[in-house]
Amino acid sequence: MIVLNLWMFATHKVWSSLAHCRGHYHPSQEMDYNAQEASIQSLDEFAAYWYGSGFDDLESEGMTDLRPHGFLLYDLAERSSNYFGTSLIFSDIGKEAIVNTQVRTLHQKASLLILEPSTCHNSDTESTDLPAKSSSYQEFYKTIQQLISQMQIPLIQHLINALYIGDDKEGIKIYAMSIVPQLISVSKTVHGYLQSMLIDNVGSYDAEKDFTNVMKALYSTLVPLGISCSDIGKYYQATATTATATGRNFPPCVTSNPSPFSHMFSPHTLANYDPTTSSTIYTSTIDLDILQIKILMKMGEHIAASWIYESGRHSFQTGTTSDILDGFSFLPDNGSSTSSSNN
Repeated sequence: MIVLNLWMFATHKVWSSLAHCRGHYHPSQEMDYNAQEASIQSLDEFAAYWYGSGFDDLESEGMTDLRPHGFLLYDLAERSSNYFGTSLIFSDIGKEAIVNTQVRTLHQKASLLILEPSTCHNSDTESTDLPAKSSSYQEFYKTIQQLISQMQIPLIQHLINALYIGDDKEGIKIYAMSIVPQLISVSKTVHGYLQSMLIDNVGSYDAEKDFTNVMKALYSTLVPLGISCSDIGKYYQATATTATATGRNFPPCVTSNPSPFSHMFSPHTLANYDPTTSSTIYTSTIDLDILQIKILMKMGEHIAASWIYESGRHSFQTGTTSDILDGFSFLPDNGSSTSSSNN
C-alpha cells in the first residue's frame, strides 16, 4: 500500500507541474510566485519520489561498479521488467527497465520545455488562457500525458504477475486499485467487470478459471491509457506448456491498429465498423474526453476538466485542433471562423 500511495503522490507532482505551468496554482499572497520555477520544482519532486537517492555497489569480475539504482518507484519498475523482459542494456549503467529509460527521457524533455518562454503562464504579461494556445505548451502537455502513461506500466505488469500467480489476493487488489478506477472513463462495461473481479470480490478470483477473461478486459484498456502491448512485454512464464498445465492462457494483445472500444465481448470497433486508418481511432476517442470531463465536473475538478477540453486526453494523439473539443468551439461562418458563444 505504501508503494501505491507513493505512486499516487508522484503522479500528483506531475499534474502539479502542469497546473503551475498553466497558471492555475497562483497563490495570490505570494507576490514573487513564478509559474515556471514552481512547475520545474514539482517535476523535480516527482523525480525524487521516482528514483530516490540510493546507489548499489555491484561486484563485477572482482571490481566494484557503482551505478545509479533507485530504491523507490524506479526499483518497482526494475522488478516488474524482470517478469516481462522489458529492459535495455547500456554500456555505462548496464541493464535498465525501458520504463525507467522512458521516464527519465520524458522528464528531461518536459523540464526543457518548461524553460521555453512561451510554455508557461507569465503573471505579469499573460492571462491564464494564453499558454494553452502555444505550441510549446501543447508539446509540454503531451509529454506530461506520455509520462503518466509510462508510470502506469509497472503497476499493470505487477498486476498481471499477481493475477497469474493467483494466490496473493491482497496484492491483486492493491495493484487493481491503482488501475481499475481510471477505466471508468474508458469503458463502463470493462470497468464494472474488473471492479467486481479484482476489487469488490477479489477473494473469489480463481486464476485457472478467470485469468484469460480478466486479461482480455485488461488488454482492451491499454490504448486509451496510452500504452502498447510491447510496452507491457511478454510474461516470462507465458509458454504453451504452462498455459496447458495451469489453465492460464494469455489472450492475444493487439494495439498496433487498436480500437479503444474493443473489449472482451465484442471484436468490433466503431459500431461494427473497422476503420482502415489508424488516426480515425484517435479521432473517435473524443467521446472518451467528453466522458472524462463529465466525471471530473461531477467531482468538482473544473480545472482538470478544462485541460481536457483545451488539449484533449484520449484524442490529443492526432495533434490537430479539430480532434479536441476546443477545436469545435469555433464554427465556420461564410468561410470564416466565428466563436460559437457569439451565435
